[in-house]
Amino acid sequence: MAKKISTGFIILSMICLAIIVKAPSYEAIEDGGAIKSEGVVTFVEKTPKPKESGSLPKAGEKGISSLSYLGLLVLFLLLVLLSRYPLKGKHQSFWLLFLLSISCIFGNSTEANGFSESSVIEFDKKVDNYIYDPEFPTEIVDPGTSEAVGRYLRMEFASRLDFGINEQSDKNETYYSKGQLFYGSTPARGNFIQVSDLREHNWGWGLYVKQETQFSSKEEHPVMLDGAKITLKQPWINSTILEHSPRVNDSEIELVPGQLNQLVHASAGEGVGTWLLSFGASSGNENGQKNSLIPKYDDRGQMEIDTIYQKNVYLNKAVTLNVPGKTKKQNAVYQTDVTWILSELP
Repeated sequence: MAKKISTGFIILSMICLAIIVKAPSYEAIEDGGAIKSEGVVTFVEKTPKPKESGSLPKAGEKGISSLSYLGLLVLFLLLVLLSRYPLKGKHQSFWLLFLLSISCIFGNSTEANGFSESSVIEFDKKVDNYIYDPEFPTEIVDPGTSEAVGRYLRMEFASRLDFGINEQSDKNETYYSKGQLFYGSTPARGNFIQVSDLREHNWGWGLYVKQETQFSSKEEHPVMLDGAKITLKQPWINSTILEHSPRVNDSEIELVPGQLNQLVHASAGEGVGTWLLSFGASSGNENGQKNSLIPKYDDRGQMEIDTIYQKNVYLNKAVTLNVPGKTKKQNAVYQTDVTWILSELP
């Protein structure tokens, strides 16, 4: 009899161990977040064909509940003790029930933002990953690969700032960022950021921008582009419903490396839904914004074609890079990180 109970005890213990090992992982997701987009400018002696590169970062981490490992350790130690000091009769039955209870408790433990119960159903809000036309926000567009950061308060897209390939100059020069292009039939737009607030309690949010460092060459020994300054102009915001609109900082913003700048402020009850902050606009906008896009021509006088989207390139006069003539320029690609930060307000 004792032998049969011991065999059953071992089988049930192994089942409990299997339950613990298969405890599901969890994914920690927070509201808000940041997206880094490149700021790029290239200087050459003679202008070659432009190239584009870059991608948005991914967000999110996964892990396994630490209580699962603790359950494994407890069961292992108890099994070792019982194998060395076997119990008989009712004492053995008592310890069998005790071990089963412990294994079930630890096997079904949860941690923050995780669910480990074997029979659970949860209904959540449906959150799409669409990017919308900043000038016609009911229209879905395709700017290419993008990753959202945040869950119910989320930033879904931020344009890259590409100031193109330019001949070296000893004069003070102003360069324009390329406007945002899309796959499909959507025309060029100003550079923009898309934010969505889908929380049940709309406590407000803020959108900020920071240039991390000065432009520097992508070489083994980087050289700074001293005195170069990015300026963001003609900011405006759009949505399908403009009631309870957040407030936009409508002044020109000159980025200083390391300095945080507020772009949008939504108080409690404001900024609900999806909002698109643009710098500049196309001539086809119906929002009263002046056109800031101009076609880019190559050295043969023909309109430049983007090699990725296979469309005409447009420059956006609302996003500028000013470079002093006295700044030494090499035949190199200069790059900086521009970080767009979405923060929930208390």
